[in-house]
Amino acid sequence: MFQGVMVSNEAMQQDFPLVSDEQHRPTNLRYFLQSNGLVDTISPVHMHDKKERIFREAIKTFFQMTPPLEDIEDYYGPSIAIYFAFLSFLGGWLAILSIPGILVFVFRQLRNDTIDTDEYTPFYGLFCFIWGILLCRFWERQENLLAYKWGTMVLPQTLGNAENTFVIDNRESRQRPQFRGWVRISPVTFQEEVYYPSYKRKLKYIVSAAVTLFMLSIAFFMMILSLNLQGYIRPKHAWTRHPFHFRTLAAFADEGSIFDANSLNAYIPVVLHATCIYSLNHAYRQVATWLTEFENHKTEDAFQSSLNFKRFLFEFFDCFIALFYLAFYERDVERLRMELVAVFNVDALRRLGTEVILPFAMNRWGQETSSLDIPGGSNLNVFEPFDVYMETLIQFGYVTLFASAYPMASVAMCVSVWIEIRSGLFRFTKLYQKPLGERISSIGMWKDLLKSMVWFSCLTNCLLFGFTSDQMLQYLPSLFEQTEDGETLLAEGKGRLVVLLVFGLERVLIFTGLILSRMISDIPDSPWVNVTLSRNGTPLEPAVVNGFVIHTTSRILRQNPHQLLRQRSEAKMQERNPWGLVDECRGLNFKRTSSISDQSKSFVIPRLAFLQSHTSSQTLAMNCS
Repeated sequence: MFQGVMVSNEAMQQDFPLVSDEQHRPTNLRYFLQSNGLVDTISPVHMHDKKERIFREAIKTFFQMTPPLEDIEDYYGPSIAIYFAFLSFLGGWLAILSIPGILVFVFRQLRNDTIDTDEYTPFYGLFCFIWGILLCRFWERQENLLAYKWGTMVLPQTLGNAENTFVIDNRESRQRPQFRGWVRISPVTFQEEVYYPSYKRKLKYIVSAAVTLFMLSIAFFMMILSLNLQGYIRPKHAWTRHPFHFRTLAAFADEGSIFDANSLNAYIPVVLHATCIYSLNHAYRQVATWLTEFENHKTEDAFQSSLNFKRFLFEFFDCFIALFYLAFYERDVERLRMELVAVFNVDALRRLGTEVILPFAMNRWGQETSSLDIPGGSNLNVFEPFDVYMETLIQFGYVTLFASAYPMASVAMCVSVWIEIRSGLFRFTKLYQKPLGERISSIGMWKDLLKSMVWFSCLTNCLLFGFTSDQMLQYLPSLFEQTEDGETLLAEGKGRLVVLLVFGLERVLIFTGLILSRMISDIPDSPWVNVTLSRNGTPLEPAVVNGFVIHTTSRILRQNPHQLLRQRSEAKMQERNPWGLVDECRGLNFKRTSSISDQSKSFVIPRLAFLQSHTSSQTLAMNCS
């Protein structure tokens, strides 16, 4: 059930064409209604009893990490359920990582060591990398299991060998109504199509890159100002190594000054920097949207991919540039740890305020002014999946990329994830419109970014071990020498050996990670899921009914295929084209596929049944979405 609100009488009296003259094709109805001012909001209607029950169930499991996923999927859809599934899965694995993090912290306190000289911290960085590899692999298993359970599993578009390709699902991405171009005759289909030259889009990419670089330069300049105000850029001997040192600003961090590093006032520049980051990210969100519209992408997938890439690149740079500067340019692990602690804590407090305290206050205020609300919740905020995934991934980067500098980050993030699950369900219950359900099978690009961070953390932690800190000095003191003022330098003639050891260790860890990834299958230990996702294509005990082999993830077919098939006469099932199953599958459409031999690989997509006769090689694929 959907609602459209705030329809103006003037708008309803206007005569709008339902066909775009430029594109010679129907316009997306939702886009047409909203772009012409006929409706302001189109959203599903909340069912208050169900959403309140889901929230109560989540509160009952107060000391658990997992919310009621099945109820969330049933009410909000797979796109929301998989987000909470990812959070709960990540929280459970963070609890495992927190154990060695706490042990390393306790040992360091008992020995009065610093993060720079602690000999146990490198082992935590090693454990964190292996943990990250296992996390990604087991999340893929969990993702496939959930996609199978929820009927959203997606497989590659082609099956079989090069000589006999079997197309099972060729649904095109949604074309954007905003896409503009010229009508031409397609050289492939010989039908009219809207065409936009690729060279023009590439020129627009250059404009987007230039604008983004300008915004990144602003973020870099703000980072330099913040580090100077915190006193992190302080040249000792080599002034030429510190081109970004500003004496006037750095003087504010001197002892007794307003931002004294030994006082609580030292957090003021951190708060100011965090505020600037938040403001810049918000401003660039508008800029990135305009740039992506300017690029004129044809499909919705291409548009979202381009927009998400821009926003991720900018926000990742904005959040991590200061940390990379301290770690690999200043090579000061103590100040890196201080910055990590400050940024992590300030960001956690910001999220606590904006995602828990402020929503709670807004909800209380909303209850007092409920008479002013628009019926149906159309005045509520719209859920933005990019923001919640991005914040989670930023925190994950703090934990993994600089594990050797701040082991307790895993504990802080574990608590943060636990709070986010509860506060997220609270926001969905009280403050968000019910989102449009999307049948997605994974967290998409965020899984790839998660894996990229894990692999990149191998390099960053090895560099922290060998070059940024004195941790390697604790094991191989002959490779280093210390000056009179306590600065650690490479011993004469040992530089190449240190580089060889650091990057050799990194290669060994990467090789170990590749072996683990290869050894651990992404297919859950479930017979039906193995049938669906098996890499070698060999089905496990497929159901044989009335002479047909059935592989399906459709809940109707899977629960009782014999009873379903008995509803159709055996003669009809043996026909060349057994169309009779279509209405039983709740299908929207079906299509005839190319024939495959009995020896060819057999795959299944969700809610898609394949019936293959023992006596013929013809196969019928029916979409049961």
